[in-house]
Amino acid sequence: ETTAKVVDLMYVPMIQGTQRYAYKVQNLSGGEKEKAEGAVFAAAVLPRVFAEDEAAAQTIYDSMKVGASATDHKKVKKAFESVYSALGIKCSDVGGLMDDGTSDYYKGAEPCSDGVSGGGVAGIIIGSVAGGVALVSVGYIFYMRSRERDGNPIFKAAGAERPV
Repeated sequence: ETTAKVVDLMYVPMIQGTQRYAYKVQNLSGGEKEKAEGAVFAAAVLPRVFAEDEAAAQTIYDSMKVGASATDHKKVKKAFESVYSALGIKCSDVGGLMDDGTSDYYKGAEPCSDGVSGGGVAGIIIGSVAGGVALVSVGYIFYMRSRERDGNPIFKAAGAERPV
């Protein structure tokens, strides 16, 4: 199990490198050097991606191959993200591409999100509140039942006398 996880994580630097050079070529006027480095990173990871999703591998290949007419970082990033779970990795393993000058992520190169989304948090809150209301309701039913057994019901028929 540990060996399998280590093997999965070995793909992370190759994915990071491919995405880095896709971004550089498309957005930072990357030249032949950046194109070649991106192609090498992509070639290292493409067989594994292809084993999980042929279309995702083709998308990456089309943007990163030597002699590609255009490089589309957004498509490359989405293609990788679509196979993360099949590769046994998470968005937080891969991260995003940082701009050294601003110490922030480059626009469009931010890490994707694993885990609970905003909708997931809302679901947890709503579920917790509903569970709390249900618990209080059940407690109140038991309280009413005990009063009924003691001869002092909470709800009485109209005009009924109070027991002494």
